[in-house]
Amino acid sequence: MPENYRRLLPPVGPSLLASRAPVSRRAESQGLTADAEHVLLHGVLPAYNALVADEQETQIVPPTLLGQPAIRYALAVTVCVYASAAVFSLAAQVPQLRSMTDGVYSAAQAARGQQVYQVQCGECHGMAMEGTTGPPLVGDSFLSNWSGRPLANLIDKIEKTMPFNQPVSLSRQQSADLAAYILQAGKFPAGQAELTEATLAQVAFPTVRTFPAPAASGAATFLPPPEGNLAELMRAIAFPAANTIFNLQIRDPAAQPKKSPASSPFDYVEWGSSVYPGWLAVDQAAIAITETAPLFLTPGRRCQNGRPVPVDRADWKQYVAALVEVGKLAHQTSRARNYEAFVDISEKLNDACANCHKVYRDKGGTEGSGAIRCQ
Repeated sequence: MPENYRRLLPPVGPSLLASRAPVSRRAESQGLTADAEHVLLHGVLPAYNALVADEQETQIVPPTLLGQPAIRYALAVTVCVYASAAVFSLAAQVPQLRSMTDGVYSAAQAARGQQVYQVQCGECHGMAMEGTTGPPLVGDSFLSNWSGRPLANLIDKIEKTMPFNQPVSLSRQQSADLAAYILQAGKFPAGQAELTEATLAQVAFPTVRTFPAPAASGAATFLPPPEGNLAELMRAIAFPAANTIFNLQIRDPAAQPKKSPASSPFDYVEWGSSVYPGWLAVDQAAIAITETAPLFLTPGRRCQNGRPVPVDRADWKQYVAALVEVGKLAHQTSRARNYEAFVDISEKLNDACANCHKVYRDKGGTEGSGAIRCQ
């Protein structure tokens, strides 16, 4: 405590404040309202007196009435004390992350997960989780893919997207049991308690340091000459993929009834929708947009009217980059099976398309054939 306040501030008790009716004469002389006096009497003074008592262990302080500077100082000290206590209280409530080596699942839970795995997962991921048509669920590539990510993400993926041909057919409990079996197969030790929703948020995969894969020798560093013009490329890939995403504004892919495979002879669109229905179609549409948008920058491609696509213009490159970003966002959201988020994503996709269209497409003519388009 500063030296000038040591000389100024004695212990203060309620006796120094007259009865509150409505404001004590002592408080009124100090310029306090009734509410301020109450705070001072019941909140500030106890903390202030404790500080002064500590000072008096080493010094004798002459009694002096509490003045306005002292009141302000005591108020400031009390606020600091309360704020510090609140910070420590909040810090104590933050859950501590647990290591997967601490035994976050039980052996019995992993045994249940093994039974589910053998029936639902082994055909695609291999009976030893080595990966066949599906990716491996053990080993370096698996840990690298999930490095540092919450274990809850893996359970969400299992519950919402697996098995590949029958998504959303496993319960949350079955998904957690499968995660326990995957951890056991990955040599993470079992513990006494099962993995539950209460503990799930505290567990994350270990962070694995990864190195970029070396470039393949002799790999092509250029795009092949374009096959179609810009309008044809748009209609072949961007148009159907974008409309698959726009359609989510009115149709939940998880609620679509499963179709029986079309019989021969069959329409290829109907057949395709029966093979990759619902969310799988959305996954593929998002990937199609992300992966093929850079083809709009292929040198030598022309618009339908014969003009060269303005691949070197800065704004054209920005429009392509915006389409790639919204494609990535759509893919991430689709994998999470977050239907509600696609209202906003549809708007972002519409903006990405419209921003380019109003500059390069909407200048007369139809179907990309306007003479002044692509300028």
